[in-house]
Amino acid sequence: MKKTFALLLVILTSLSLFSQRTKQNGVVIDETAQKIVDAISKTITAESPLKMDFTMTTTQKGKQLDCQKGTFVSNGSKFKLISTDYEDYSDGTNLWHFVKKNNEVELSALDSENNVLNIAQMIKSYAKDYRPKLIREEKRSSGVYNVIDLVPKGKSSIAKIRIVAGKKSNRISEMTIRIREGNTYTYNISRYEAKTKVQPSDFTFPKSKYPSAEIIDLR
Repeated sequence: MKKTFALLLVILTSLSLFSQRTKQNGVVIDETAQKIVDAISKTITAESPLKMDFTMTTTQKGKQLDCQKGTFVSNGSKFKLISTDYEDYSDGTNLWHFVKKNNEVELSALDSENNVLNIAQMIKSYAKDYRPKLIREEKRSSGVYNVIDLVPKGKSSIAKIRIVAGKKSNRISEMTIRIREGNTYTYNISRYEAKTKVQPSDFTFPKSKYPSAEIIDLR
């Protein structure tokens, strides 16, 4: 009897967790997921500038294509992402994408899709472009985590973005970007540093470091 009651309690708790949903204009709104992502956003704001060390795995149809380590630095709308094969810099308006093996830089205007590289800013402005959905709470050796999917509201090459964040800390530990009819990119964060020191020059392409790099302006 006690086991039956305990099982019933677990079921009711789970239903309560996932039942905080309403409809607006015929669209289901997951209020629980919104509150969690809002809390993650507040943590990002409070702890910026942020620095994260990560391992990025690229897969396609379940097959691993690539795996490399990198560092991500974010300060509001500005960011830089340094990995083994490429470097990205953004001053909040422009994006410099440097492919090392080609010694070539693609300069483009920052938009809602390429801004997804700025993990922190994307989550802070998620309400504009994405609809959140709480998938589950997940117990790991390091604690309990919220697993949330962000689904684009309109047409997008991005099928969905999945974020995993500590339930207590509201710090991101993992992020997966699934491209429609393309690759899936998973970032596993191994080190998280709050209030890191940054300079404005950190977020523009360092031409003096790569003087021979060709810059192709696509704006």
